[in-house]
Formats: sequence, C-alpha cells, structure tokens
Amino acid sequence: MKRFLSSMIDGRGFDIGLVSLPLAFLLTLSGLPLLYNIVMSFQEVDMFSLGSFWRPFVGLKNYRDLFAQPETWPILANTATFVIASIAGQFLVGFGLALFFWTNFPGASWLRGLFLVSWVMPALWSARSGTGFFQGTSASSTLSCAKQVSSEATSSGAPTPIFRSGRSSLPTFGLAHPST
Repeated sequence: MKRFLSSMIDGRGFDIGLVSLPLAFLLTLSGLPLLYNIVMSFQEVDMFSLGSFWRPFVGLKNYRDLFAQPETWPILANTATFVIASIAGQFLVGFGLALFFWTNFPGASWLRGLFLVSWVMPALWSARSGTGFFQGTSASSTLSCAKQVSSEATSSGAPTPIFRSGRSSLPTFGLAHPST
C-alpha cells in the first residue's frame, strides 16, 4: 500500500489515477446501459417484463423481425446518408476554417476567440442556469413568478417587465406589478 501511495505522489502512478476516474465514470454511465440494451435485444421485452432483468431469451428473433419490416432499409439508408453528409460537411467547413486561420491577417486572433466563445458559451449558460435554479433566480423560478404576477393587472392592464438581480451576477428577466 505504501508503494502504491508513493507512486501516486511522485507522479509515476498519478496519470493512471487521473485517467481511471473518468474512465470508470464513462464505463458506468455509458458502458453499462449499452451492455444492458444489447442483452435486452436478445430477450422478449414487453410492458409487463420491463422491470425484470430475467426475461425469456428469444435469440435473433427481434433482429429478424426488425429487418423483415419494409421501413427498416429506407431508415438505415437515410441514417447512413445523414451521417456521411454531416461528417463530410463538418470536415470541409472545419478544414477550410483551419486553413483560413492558419494564415496571419488583421483580426485573426479576435475571430479565433469568437469561435471559441461560441463553443464555450452553451456550457457556461447551462451551468449558470443550474446555479441560478438553486439560488431562486433561474428561468423556471422567474416564470413561476411571472405567472403569478401576470394574473395581476396594472393600471394599463399589462404586467411591467423588469430586470432583477438577486445574489447572482447576471440579471434575470421577469414581470412585476408596478407597486412592487
């Protein structure tokens, strides 16, 4: 045990430790459901046996039934066409942009940053909405507040839009009665 801990501290085993945690996470959350679906494909599954792991084994019957349906082949062809066209389009656009940004021109670094921002922003806003949910400043809490406020009428008959900023750094849009 002491040898294992010293290898983790001095760096020789540290890389294995860093890789093992995400790998275990991926195997647990992606590998096990995939394996479970493969096992289910060889079983007779219906609404009543869905909760049980032990179901009647039917072998390749599900696959024979699937490929005997006339809709299967056009669906597979459409899927293959979509995948090939999507990958080819992404490759062409990405390779073209890589060649374009390989050259130095005025504003190249600014445009590269713009591309990175558009890549990072969905994750940032997703995390922001999650933290706002626990602070009571998310869109869902604002919408529930807006439903309550929108039932009240102002003197002009319409709710007043406001921005409110609670403990979070970003404002949340909502509707409020003028007296609040």
